[in-house]
Amino acid sequence: MIKWKKIAMIGAYPPAHSGGVATHIYELSKELSKYNMIKVITTDREEKCWNDSQVQIHQEQLWYPHRYTTLQNMFQTTKRAYLLRKNTDLCHAHGFFYSGIGFLDKQKPIVLTVHGYASLETVSRGRIKPNSIQFKFMRWIEKKAVERADAIIAVDKRIYDWIINELNGDTEKVFHIPNGVDIEKFHPDLNGSKIRGEYHLESKPLILFVKALSPKNGPSVAVKAMKEIIKVYPEATLLIVGDGSLKGKLLNFTKELKIEKNIIFCGMKSNNEAPYYYAASDIIVVPSVRIAGVEEATSITMLEGMASGKPVVASNIGGLKEIIGGSDDRIGVLFDEGDHKDMAEKVIHLLDNKSVRTEIGKNAREYVGSKHTWEKVVEEISKVYQYALDTHKNRGSLN
Repeated sequence: MIKWKKIAMIGAYPPAHSGGVATHIYELSKELSKYNMIKVITTDREEKCWNDSQVQIHQEQLWYPHRYTTLQNMFQTTKRAYLLRKNTDLCHAHGFFYSGIGFLDKQKPIVLTVHGYASLETVSRGRIKPNSIQFKFMRWIEKKAVERADAIIAVDKRIYDWIINELNGDTEKVFHIPNGVDIEKFHPDLNGSKIRGEYHLESKPLILFVKALSPKNGPSVAVKAMKEIIKVYPEATLLIVGDGSLKGKLLNFTKELKIEKNIIFCGMKSNNEAPYYYAASDIIVVPSVRIAGVEEATSITMLEGMASGKPVVASNIGGLKEIIGGSDDRIGVLFDEGDHKDMAEKVIHLLDNKSVRTEIGKNAREYVGSKHTWEKVVEEISKVYQYALDTHKNRGSLN
């Protein structure tokens, strides 16, 4: 394992940011800081610096915090990374638009982790049109970032293939390393009674959705499934932990379906609060859908549910299928993407069979403990860091 290096981690970071990438950077930085000096460079509404345990956080202020911030993120994080370059051995960018330092400072090796399909996701959110000038510009940035990086990490196999086939990535420098999970924080022995008490749920069947309320995460699929679930389990409750652009529409949708009493919108919860929501729940749902060709990667929500010893019911796409598929329902259950009736059927089956829920949860916990701990992820990423350092050094000696 690579030790005692000065690493600049560039990307979204909590608590200012939410979502899987921020959680990934937080956990990765925490684990790496046991052996290395970690500086995280991120952005938000104000400029400040602080220490999060052994990790130094440098937060740059966005110029226009209420507007689309991709270019702002690139310029602001690149500026700070450039100022810190003399005290950095390696830069690790989490996203194409966080890799600008690689073009200003070619003396330092840069590792790029690709968590998703930036250009395609921007299309899926309706911000740009396919094959527009903006799309072509984003695709150009993606290809240039892949070309410049000394090593690239893809968090699932589909992203790995996309980098090679669509972005012309060199197979020798692209690595597949799935996301990790903190199995001590997300644990079956946690007591979720406080959460049940807070929402007056008592012994009601409890289903949990933990994701941003955006189209690709499929919250509307979960809401529609509840209409079917309560026909069999009238007191079943869906807790929706998260916020986003669809919240208003989802609230109206629950009223149209006349299931407001069965769905609770809990809002955003911190990484320290979230484990207790998992502990309180009977089943975790991850109903993600494809949008503009974009599929869910190795969902951190899925891994957190599995680490908590809970059965996960997920769409049969992307990283969800990659992890759960082929296990014959041993570590989780897949349903047909977007099919709320199939999702409801799978959830009802699990509610009918406590022993099956317990067995799947136990197997899921064992699986993530053997393959997806942050300790194991850092072990693999450290090998990538060494590869990047060696490759960059060799490249310099040839120039």
